[in-house]
Amino acid sequence: MHVVEQLRVMGQVVRLRLIECLGEGDATPHELADELGLSQQNVSKHLQVLYKAGLVDRRRDGTIVLYRLADRETVAILDEIVARVSAQIAELSRLASPETPEPDVHPPVDGPASAE
Repeated sequence: MHVVEQLRVMGQVVRLRLIECLGEGDATPHELADELGLSQQNVSKHLQVLYKAGLVDRRRDGTIVLYRLADRETVAILDEIVARVSAQIAELSRLASPETPEPDVHPPVDGPASAE
């Protein structure tokens, strides 16, 4: 599968979270569902998409299906992307935040003196 297609597949939050979890080791759809607080059916659907894209592998161990990352470099690449995006967001936030106003160096102007 082409890299652009793999990036498109990873452009979904649940799939990125699955990749992150699988970066810690092999897991079953049930374990991943528990970890992410999602239904097993939803997790299985996303794992199937990741599998078809060549991003995860699966193997049977009796009646259990274990998923793992097809390439450990996937996590390293995602970590680099997240670091760069985070740095850009921090810079944009810095540029967008209002600067602290400089203190007024001029004394207050008094109104006209009243004659009493």
